[in-house]
Amino acid sequence: MCRLVKRETKLVEEQWRYLFTLALVLCHFQTGSNHIVMAIIDRWVALRHKGVKVEMVWVRAHAGIEGNSRVDWFAKKATQLGEPLEVKIPYSDVIGTYKQKAIANWQKIYL
Repeated sequence: MCRLVKRETKLVEEQWRYLFTLALVLCHFQTGSNHIVMAIIDRWVALRHKGVKVEMVWVRAHAGIEGNSRVDWFAKKATQLGEPLEVKIPYSDVIGTYKQKAIANWQKIYL
């Protein structure tokens, strides 16, 4: 009986963590306007329903995590090879670049 309660408690804890993490992701990324985040979440949820345990963690760049520099290298190579990939870019990703360019142009002209 004690083992069963322990197992059920563990399952409830895992489900709670899953729901809490999903809620944080949804709130943080304002997913309504970010189709990339929504696609990732959809895949994550689909895998969960199939019984696959998926953990999402933030990997800080240049933190000495094994394999991170190799992944960075592949990502950089991917930008230099092949034909351009046409994808929708979230507004939130683009607006920062335009703001920086506008400020830099303004400073060149007026400073």
